[in-house]
Amino acid sequence: MAVKKPIRYIDYVCNPSNIRIEADYPSSSVYLYITMKVDNKPAFYGQYKFEYTTDREDFDDKVKIFCNAMLLFNENEVYNYVEADNLMAALNIYRNLKEVRNRTGSLIWKRP
Repeated sequence: MAVKKPIRYIDYVCNPSNIRIEADYPSSSVYLYITMKVDNKPAFYGQYKFEYTTDREDFDDKVKIFCNAMLLFNENEVYNYVEADNLMAALNIYRNLKEVRNRTGSLIWKRP
């Protein structure tokens, strides 16, 4: 039986389609880094303490937590939290992100 390798990177498909989420677990880190992008421009960042895993659902769970946490902000807090260069992309995500799916099409998160 082959040993599965730990997962290092997963990207997610969003609605609207110009938004993308990347979950990256560099081999030299104990953190999972999550980046939300609009048209390939970074907007929101997050990091979570994370252990090696071969289970994609572990990544999916952290992305779901991150999306839910983003909605806890109000727009004024988005202005204060995000760097000026990323503000318009961040507001686009905050206002318009409807759902997140993994590459197989399974729903990971949906805006309430």
